[in-house]
Amino acid sequence: VVSTQSTGSSGINAEYGKQWYQRRVRQLRGSRVDDCISCPIGQFSNTAGSTYCSYCQDFFNGPMTTLRAGSSSIEDCVDPDEIIANFAQATVTLNINVAGKDLCTGIENLLWGVSNVIPWDGHFTKCSVMEEDTTITEMTIEVTPPAKFAWYFYSALNFVQVHMGVASAYAELGSFYAERIMTYANYLSDSREMAWLGFDMDPDVLKIDDIELRGFTATFNGHCKYAAGFDDYFCTKEPDGTKERFHDNYYARFNVLEGKLDCSSNAGKMKLRNRIKEKFQRSGIIPCQSTSGQTCELKFVDCTEDAVYMQVTERVNGKTIDMDQEMATNTDEKRYWSYQDGESTVKFVASEYIKGCNNEIKGITMSDLEEGFDSSSDSYRTLNCNSCDEGNYINAIGLCEKCPFGTWGDDGVHCNSCGWNYDTPFWGMTDKGKCIQTNNWEEVQDWDSYLRDPAGNNFFDLAVTPTMNMCGPVHAKKDLDINCNAKFTKEELILPEELNLQEWTIEQIICAGSTQVEPAFDQLCGKDWDKSWDEIVKSLFEPEEGQGFEGTLMDGVCFALKRVKDLEKADTSNDCANLDKDEYEMNMPIELPTLGMGMGTSAILIPLFSEMKNLETMNFGSFADAGEAMMEAMGMYDMNALLGWGIANNLRDVGMTVPRAFRMSRFSFTADYDEEQYFCQNGEAKRRCDSGCDFDQCRISEADVDIDLQCERDECNNCAQRFYYFNQYEKVEFDRCASCASKFDEIIDNAVLKKIFRNNVEAQYICNEGWVAEDCNSRAVCDYKSGDYTIEYPTVSRIGATGRHTWMMANSI
Repeated sequence: VVSTQSTGSSGINAEYGKQWYQRRVRQLRGSRVDDCISCPIGQFSNTAGSTYCSYCQDFFNGPMTTLRAGSSSIEDCVDPDEIIANFAQATVTLNINVAGKDLCTGIENLLWGVSNVIPWDGHFTKCSVMEEDTTITEMTIEVTPPAKFAWYFYSALNFVQVHMGVASAYAELGSFYAERIMTYANYLSDSREMAWLGFDMDPDVLKIDDIELRGFTATFNGHCKYAAGFDDYFCTKEPDGTKERFHDNYYARFNVLEGKLDCSSNAGKMKLRNRIKEKFQRSGIIPCQSTSGQTCELKFVDCTEDAVYMQVTERVNGKTIDMDQEMATNTDEKRYWSYQDGESTVKFVASEYIKGCNNEIKGITMSDLEEGFDSSSDSYRTLNCNSCDEGNYINAIGLCEKCPFGTWGDDGVHCNSCGWNYDTPFWGMTDKGKCIQTNNWEEVQDWDSYLRDPAGNNFFDLAVTPTMNMCGPVHAKKDLDINCNAKFTKEELILPEELNLQEWTIEQIICAGSTQVEPAFDQLCGKDWDKSWDEIVKSLFEPEEGQGFEGTLMDGVCFALKRVKDLEKADTSNDCANLDKDEYEMNMPIELPTLGMGMGTSAILIPLFSEMKNLETMNFGSFADAGEAMMEAMGMYDMNALLGWGIANNLRDVGMTVPRAFRMSRFSFTADYDEEQYFCQNGEAKRRCDSGCDFDQCRISEADVDIDLQCERDECNNCAQRFYYFNQYEKVEFDRCASCASKFDEIIDNAVLKKIFRNNVEAQYICNEGWVAEDCNSRAVCDYKSGDYTIEYPTVSRIGATGRHTWMMANSI
């Protein structure tokens, strides 16, 4: 068992800024480790040997954090705005080292493929295997979200990082628990009551006892808006300390000379991007990369099947780049470089270059770049450099890109952070006035002054077309049926009306379901069922009378079962080469009606769904490849040996054919922003006013007692209450709510005013030292009903002077 518990700190070599955990790891040989671990970000410990860390925000009226882990003083606590003030985005990098297993081979294509679907330029940059005293897998992922999201993400990763020893201890116990779980499953299968499980598991086939988490390191790097000073802890600083400048840059094209370049798939494009970065870190593609000081930097821009486009940027101030020399385009000895893609080699040759927007605060679009290379001019080609539109910034490769959520930009160059307690309703905001404050709890004490949630929605349209090639799964199912029919008789595969588990096994039930698809279809759907996919989708949004969601769901099941039933009798060999495409391919288009989502949801889903267009070029078969590679590495690939079933390998094959058969034929997403959804005409943000009014805050006099007082909340004024009544169908604002707020004396005999209640007709006083309110009543009440607003103040007397027994202490309320 791995347990984390607070214990005494006697005899521990403790440090400030750390908490002590006792971790008891009981394996076959048994061990015990005592650890002092650093306080995670946002926490501190000012006591050596402490068994806990204190949260900064518990000591302040507002959000607080720390710059780094291991803080040892409350003085290390800072306002998050101090951290993100200098940048709108930040790159969070996570590096993981795992010893004992090769977790890359067969998995890289999945990592590279999903990289093009992760928002905020999230991508895996490295997955490599080293053979030292043991096998070491190193994996790195980067993501560049808005600054606030980045800090949340980094803080969460840092928490895992400081507790890495605990996580590693659990990993070490994986084989220990797996063996016991499998032994217990076998024990249950041997019992009469649980014999239907049918397990005969062999824990010896597993290979998970040597896995160890050796590294889990997160880093945070802000993308600075201006030159960073020494106090900008997370900002990248210019090497020579100068202010920000735009370095000389060019765009180069390398044409494919030999081999075939895969730029049509997510994995192929990301693999090439990472290779260019890796090549830069090593020998370089052009001379200025590999010379002393590395005076230039290459960044991947885009690629086609015929060419790769890269940006060449000056890295050292004053060291200009001679692109004729670097590219050698005017000589017979052109620059070549090779790229190994699996078993094939792709060879590139330097083709041409064009000038970027050198030292200009301007950006370009991809169409500008394409036009620049397509120009027929023999002179040095230059780009059509223009200022990016407001709400855009110049990204790392010189292209114009929208300012992300939570930021705004008005110069076409930079984005500015709205601040920790602010968000924006959409991306591409052009002025600070579009930053909506979401939290003010550190500024106010009165509940009425707390900010209500922002109102408004962004409306989006989503249309997807998943496509399934049923040939592979059905062909794998036929192999499963062959094994089932060899293992069981025909009578043993007919499911009875009432299933007795003591007479059946899971293996037998699975075989019965697989071999009896047609009878199951006839029973569930009916022999004549033949609905189209369009009819099923239509019934989802426009249900037929008497058919609810369950009926539509069953129609979806019948749609898939019918395709399986029809293909069972067809020739599925050679990937259904003898069949028409319509016979084995299922297209399932879904077009959702226009839907709305609020500001917080939009900040996550809009960047995510915008990237998911790349699902159209995703190879979903890489999920199966990765699954098989992981199973092989963990000793689980032979499922028959692992589970003791005769059909387990067939079930594995059926499962692996499903992702290989799937593709996303279409993914279309558009989102629209309507400023009137979020902002009032006076420029204030609209608020969600879901709660009713508090009529206690509007006391009325006897003269107005016959008025039918009503109330509404003002969405343009933080849901402030507005009282009104109708006078002959005319809506009249009621402005006569009783108030004695200005009439309560600050000081009365032997007491002072503490607060005025929200109803404005009652107040509370606090007694001077040695005095106490009689009858424990320290309230003053205003006579508002009569309209003369006379005030009855509390009566106070010296403690013990009244002869009554009182338990109130002086200065109590």
